[in-house]
Amino acid sequence: SSKKIVETTKNLIEHNKFRVTKNLFSNHEEGNHVSLIICENEQTQAEKALEIISELLTNKHIEKLAQVAILFRSVKTLGIKFKNVLKDNGIECRITSDKSLFRTDEIKGLLQVFMFIEKEQLDIKGRNYILFFRKAGIEVKDEMNKKIGLWHKQVHDNYYKSLLELYYGVLNDINILKKLENDDSSLGNLGILSELIASFEGGQSGSVLKDKLIFFLQYCEMLDGGMDQAEMETGDAVQLMTIHKSKGLQFDYVIIANITTEHFPMRYRPGPRQRAKGVILKGPEGRNYDKEEENICLEEERRILYVGMTRAIKGVFLLTEEGNISSFINELGEINKIKAKPYNVVSVPRNIKSSTSNVLHVSHSEIYDYRFCPGRYNFTHRYRFKGQAIQPLFSGLSLHRSLEVLHRMIHDRQRIDQYIMNRIFDRCWIYPFGNEKEKEKGKNCKIFFDYAGMLLGNNGKHRILQIEYPFMTASGNNVLTGKLDLMQENENGQIEIVEFKYNKNKMLESYTENQLNHYSLAYPQEDVLLSVYYLKDRKKEKVDNMDKKTIIMQLEDDFRKIRNKEFDRMPEKNKCKICPVAVVCGEKQV
Repeated sequence: SSKKIVETTKNLIEHNKFRVTKNLFSNHEEGNHVSLIICENEQTQAEKALEIISELLTNKHIEKLAQVAILFRSVKTLGIKFKNVLKDNGIECRITSDKSLFRTDEIKGLLQVFMFIEKEQLDIKGRNYILFFRKAGIEVKDEMNKKIGLWHKQVHDNYYKSLLELYYGVLNDINILKKLENDDSSLGNLGILSELIASFEGGQSGSVLKDKLIFFLQYCEMLDGGMDQAEMETGDAVQLMTIHKSKGLQFDYVIIANITTEHFPMRYRPGPRQRAKGVILKGPEGRNYDKEEENICLEEERRILYVGMTRAIKGVFLLTEEGNISSFINELGEINKIKAKPYNVVSVPRNIKSSTSNVLHVSHSEIYDYRFCPGRYNFTHRYRFKGQAIQPLFSGLSLHRSLEVLHRMIHDRQRIDQYIMNRIFDRCWIYPFGNEKEKEKGKNCKIFFDYAGMLLGNNGKHRILQIEYPFMTASGNNVLTGKLDLMQENENGQIEIVEFKYNKNKMLESYTENQLNHYSLAYPQEDVLLSVYYLKDRKKEKVDNMDKKTIIMQLEDDFRKIRNKEFDRMPEKNKCKICPVAVVCGEKQV
């Protein structure tokens, strides 16, 4: 923080009797303001925040909206008011919630359903599960209990092969995803839970489903409070959050709302424990309080304001109301005090919205998923639903990791023999759930050895330049990213980009062709060779270079559709068969 902010917050915190003495200082000269802005009401505070951000942008004190945070004691009502004022006037903003994933209605209710399912004897008691069913539009309790009874029987009859399959079975049985189509937050939370289940299940491959369910519930209990619910909005935006949520973060400028007598400090209300002490005194307005406890709470309130102010590096703006100014203001020392004038929101610079447009980062695989089916992109990348793991995926990942290690060792000129190659593959092999198809390991190990033998037998005809090389190309505010499997120089000095695929698949030929041509955009001035190597077939094929202008036009069209949220599902029998999230989709064709 700047010297002025450090000096002001030091004045504040020195009023605390119970504190750790610190020698506060700053080497940050830039920024010299802590301002108190006196407004008429909460609406005026929101409009003043808009004016502050507009001026920071116009005067080029900030380049991005994310350099500004607006902090509250609670974002429930006031945060929404601020968000509406900012968004209505072209300022992107995002509310960061304090709510844990496990305390949202849909997740809390679903986990209680899981608790009923795992028990030997079905015993349905509680109310959280009702919230879950209501999200799906089911109001009749008998219908809820009937569904739970069915899932209980299916689990104990080993109907489901995995925990993720059970999860999607529950969601599909009550058609909850269709009901939540317009609820981004709830869909995002269910998507995050699917990621958590898939990640957890990877470490429980040998367990019976019922045991997995028990362990998973215990796992969630340990994580409770440690995972945030979904934030569906991304990109450059002003951050709206509680002071508690801002701990550990830093912003160039911080606006703190409602520095009033009701919010700083909040009134102390003793509970039963304090009243039982018998040290209750009568305070002003006939209010009961425990003097010692109230002093402790007052110091805690002062610390909260201190935390909020010290999130700022260059400047702090404190918003308050006339005739209702917090007593803490007098403890800050000398600060700028400004009476807010009516703000004409029409005067917000017209170029603000365009100059802070969100940058959209999309990987090549996301572009492929969007072209494959916009619904697949929506579920997989926006809502983060995890696809059911299948054996070809394990084989492909295992080989991919093995090749990366092999290429790096060749690049670094390390010794490689059969023993080394065995060790590479053993360490990179990913076992499928339940240790099924152990023979797959031997088959894929042979594929790896065949490729390694071919590569080592080339006697340096190709020089490896890069392995798993990050790729990025930008067009306006759209950024395409990815990773090149292998970049090498052939004996004629030409650069070649090689993509590795497990086997040749007619449905994926266009995917590989587009992928390599997208990567060639990183080398606009060079004639880059493009090749794909099919590991199972032990064959390398050349890919034709497409016209770069055509590639860019196609990509820009994809970005436009993604920005416009054109996510209509396009079910086709052949596509739905291989779609990893088909089980989530209500319009799948089989």
